[in-house]
Amino acid sequence: MLPPVVDVEPYGNYKDPTLLDREKMIVELDAYLKSVELFYGMKPVIYTTEEWWPVLQETFDDYDLWIRDVYRKPDPTVKWTFWQYSNRHVLSGYSGNERYIDMNVFCGSEEEFDKY
Repeated sequence: MLPPVVDVEPYGNYKDPTLLDREKMIVELDAYLKSVELFYGMKPVIYTTEEWWPVLQETFDDYDLWIRDVYRKPDPTVKWTFWQYSNRHVLSGYSGNERYIDMNVFCGSEEEFDKY
């Protein structure tokens, strides 16, 4: 079973991390991550944007990172596990309700993904 994912993305006025009560968010996110880990018995993956990772990294660097950046490759100094590189992909043979799908890549080999 793959680990659960916690989505931490900016929205509305919070697209700018400086407008956030960082300490409050870190305390609440820490409690939530711990409760998810306790429930599932495995540490969740944090899904966030490259702009937001510096806000989270100091406290949550021991969590796997699923980075969303559909405009450029992730910073090579950032240790990521998954990367969402597109949110507008058209997949041949796909017949769902959505026209576009997200595309992601795992940072590792097929064997490493199987172990993951």
